[in-house]
Amino acid sequence: MLTMKSWAEERKTGSLELLLTMPFSEWDLVLGKFLSSYALLAMTIALTIPLPLALLPMGNFDPGVILGEYLGALLLGASSIALGLLFSALSKNQAGSFLATAVALLLTLLVGQLAFSLNLPSRMTEALNFFYLPFHFGSFSRGLLDSRGIFYYLASAWLFLFLTERAIRFRKWG
Repeated sequence: MLTMKSWAEERKTGSLELLLTMPFSEWDLVLGKFLSSYALLAMTIALTIPLPLALLPMGNFDPGVILGEYLGALLLGASSIALGLLFSALSKNQAGSFLATAVALLLTLLVGQLAFSLNLPSRMTEALNFFYLPFHFGSFSRGLLDSRGIFYYLASAWLFLFLTERAIRFRKWG
């Protein structure tokens, strides 16, 4: 929902042409929209920090798990925001952008359930788990900072931002 208006509304109102004629590269524009959406997400996540702090005296919680989950949520959010920006750049309106992003994220959540319920061979399950978002979040929820999960979320965010930049560039010259 944070990204559905980013590019789709720019195109709908006609301000995309004005934005693309300014002395910024397409990459600068994509990165600016990403950082603004990501800052809003980070502030939203930061607003939840008082909850575990308030519950800390009531039990024996592992701070590593809590910090790992926060870091994982920020990384998962970066990847999701970059995907949302891509669909916003490809869509003509914000509703289409929201639906496409929601369906894509839902499919990445369901692909692991599909592999589990169909009892697929291990090689195929491993391949499907690569696209399964909770698979990469699992180490964060245990308080472990697994470099594979960090790399996956950062690489997928970069890939989606790169594709968004290409979509904007194609719109500019196409």
